[in-house]
Amino acid sequence: MSDWEVVNNGSSPSNQSDWSVVPNLPNSEMPQNGEGLGMSALKAIPRVGEDLYRGAMGFIKDIPGYYQSAKTQIPGAYETIKAHPSHAFLQALAGSQELINNLAQLPRNATSYAENRLNLLPKGSSEFVGKISPPDTTKDIHELFGEPKYAGEELIRGVPRNALNLLGLGKAASVLNPMNLTAKSIAKDVLRSEKNQISSHNKLYNSVWDEAEKTGFNKVPVNEKLLSDNLSTIEKYKTPKDYKALEDFIISPSLENAQKAQSDMGVMRRKLEEKSRSGALTSEEQSLYKAAKDSEHHIESNMFKNSAGKINDALQDKYRKITKSYRENVVPYRYNENIQKFKAKEMLPEELVNSLSRGEFAAKKGSKHKAIKIRNALPKTAFGVGSLGGLSWILKQMFGNNSPQ
Repeated sequence: MSDWEVVNNGSSPSNQSDWSVVPNLPNSEMPQNGEGLGMSALKAIPRVGEDLYRGAMGFIKDIPGYYQSAKTQIPGAYETIKAHPSHAFLQALAGSQELINNLAQLPRNATSYAENRLNLLPKGSSEFVGKISPPDTTKDIHELFGEPKYAGEELIRGVPRNALNLLGLGKAASVLNPMNLTAKSIAKDVLRSEKNQISSHNKLYNSVWDEAEKTGFNKVPVNEKLLSDNLSTIEKYKTPKDYKALEDFIISPSLENAQKAQSDMGVMRRKLEEKSRSGALTSEEQSLYKAAKDSEHHIESNMFKNSAGKINDALQDKYRKITKSYRENVVPYRYNENIQKFKAKEMLPEELVNSLSRGEFAAKKGSKHKAIKIRNALPKTAFGVGSLGGLSWILKQMFGNNSPQ
């Protein structure tokens, strides 16, 4: 017989919504608590929150006990490993077997929680899952390895039993640490990333400049009149800060100045291109776009030429790869208006984080700052409560006399 069956919940067999697929259990029926599946679904999150809260409160209450246990268990484990290495090894092995057993029982335990605590599954679901799950070997493990006997062996056994939990909690704690999720901490992380990216790319560029200096490709033979005419157009619509790099390059056409001018012109061009996607540019903006684009292209096409007009292809290829990385990893920070406002103390940390949580920065660099996504996606009160609840469970497994669950 199939483990699942289709049942008609209504009077009309032609009405598709009256049919459902349910497990073919001995006593298969929906929750008998009188609240219905819809109400159970609505109450599921509050119930999980309540369980986490109770775990957190239990952790706070038991802190003195954990502290006292740790004072004896940790040095005790060290002494036991020296004095009774064979027994300690067997207890560690027992813990590893308990870990395997816990993983095998996870589907049934999760089903039981969903059935009996959350009321989201029919009665008997956990029993059904238990029939197709590996048998619980807790009793066999205890009979084979015995109970912890010497000082510290509860810890020796508890560490391997909770190995995956400890790894997961450690990784989660590094991200979910409430201190890492404050706006101030996230803002510092963003500025630190900007500083590191600028520093690393400056080193890459400097290596190219040094190589060009040694081979005679360190000057850029440009059309000064073309760039000066473009600069005159740009000056009408932008601030001196926006075109200073182009001014410096016209005065001193070095490779380093060329890179800065090309970068600024590229940013100016891309912003206007982005704006043109949502509407037509004004005549002034079109003039600005042409001046920025022509300057950017002219600078790039004349870099790594010597006095004879010969191009160093190897240097140019290396430069283009670095520039591509610069555009992807530096530009989103350096040319983000809100980041620069925050650095100038014109914006609060909370305002900066809110601005970076959406739009272009989130799309391009959001994956590098997971704390921003986590902070916005989950209730702020869940971090500490969930972490404390999980930590409470693990410590009870390691320092308490509880059987593994």
